[in-house]
Amino acid sequence: MKRAALLLVAFLALSASVATVGCQKSSISTETLLVPGRADGVAKVKVAEILNDEDIADLYARYAVTDPYAPQTLRLALDEFKEETGIDLRYFDEAVVFGDLSTLETGTLYCGAIVECNIPAKYFFEAFCQLTDTDFETEKYDGYKIYTLDGEVSIVFLNKELIAIGPQNAVKDVIDVGLGKAKPISGELYELYAALGNPLYKGACKVPWAIGKEIPPDWPPDEERSVDVRPLRDVGMVGVVLDKNGSAMNAQIQLHFRSSASAIDTSECIKNLKAWTRYIMPLAELTNIVDAIHVVVYDSRVSVELDVTLSEIKDLIGALGRGNHLQTIEITTESVNVSGLVARIEYHQDTELVNFIHFIDENGDGVIDGKAGDSEKGLWPEGWEWFDNMYNDVTEGYSTIAVVGERITIQNSTTYELLLGKYECE
Repeated sequence: MKRAALLLVAFLALSASVATVGCQKSSISTETLLVPGRADGVAKVKVAEILNDEDIADLYARYAVTDPYAPQTLRLALDEFKEETGIDLRYFDEAVVFGDLSTLETGTLYCGAIVECNIPAKYFFEAFCQLTDTDFETEKYDGYKIYTLDGEVSIVFLNKELIAIGPQNAVKDVIDVGLGKAKPISGELYELYAALGNPLYKGACKVPWAIGKEIPPDWPPDEERSVDVRPLRDVGMVGVVLDKNGSAMNAQIQLHFRSSASAIDTSECIKNLKAWTRYIMPLAELTNIVDAIHVVVYDSRVSVELDVTLSEIKDLIGALGRGNHLQTIEITTESVNVSGLVARIEYHQDTELVNFIHFIDENGDGVIDGKAGDSEKGLWPEGWEWFDNMYNDVTEGYSTIAVVGERITIQNSTTYELLLGKYECE
């Protein structure tokens, strides 16, 4: 199963290229309309918009700084994921994921995904086959060719852009919906899903009673100070939205209950959870965000909404990071080649080197002959981001460097002055 899952992930990024070999059937424009009616959960992710957003990449970099063992930029994280799995998420445009949550307890999960890709050339698929030495079982189904990996995961190319992936029964159901032989999702679930708009991420699902009853009576469980969350056991449907508009992020959770009494009790439960969060983590940055959570009850529904700015999220990430690591900036110089010098600016978390800049004057004539450093932005602690500007301003063979006592002066179009020493970052 583990091998099949890995192959599945790797194959997703490569598979759309096969559609250029043989275009099957006509183009289907709306992925959601292909979701089988059996599904009681559906979600849509705008993969390309998320990965191409500079603000989101910056948020990731700020979070990664708190963990020196993590890839320190979103680009590096995507590269590492591609190296480990064979998949490059940057070739994905959108993905619609669906499933039948009632099968969670059966051991045979019914789920699938319909992915819109933008991947050139079929050689990706051919290279994948050569690298993995994988044998695909194939089956013809109503004019479509289904590829199956290890008898567990199946893939079908719906057209040049769309692929369906999942267990074979789910893939065949998608084909049947596209051909009009079966019905797509409809009713209350689809109405809730459609009403969520067109954000970066949205999802809606029904909550089977068997799953709802597994919610613990208190959260966190087995803790002396906890919150009664039993009202959540009565939730029937859930809708979730995550979106971004300029410098603002929006999150919404819509809870549809079987009774209005449960909705009222849940609103009180959420207020208690907010108070519990303030007590457990008394950080001003977290409190500001928790206080911005708004809860509205109407009939048997509860709406939980949060509007937060990117600056507030950055402040929270910085506060959490300060609690985990000792962050220091160290500025030093060292003699090289008798009369030359190298100036080093290094950022450490505990003992781990996270980021650095080096400027080299090889012969002592005051001209910077070389520079080295991480080419990615956003790897400095808050307040030190101007190091990126300094690094980019320096032109090798033109910019100058001078060291007088404890002061370093670097000059190009802008003059930068630094003092030697080790600085602890807040």
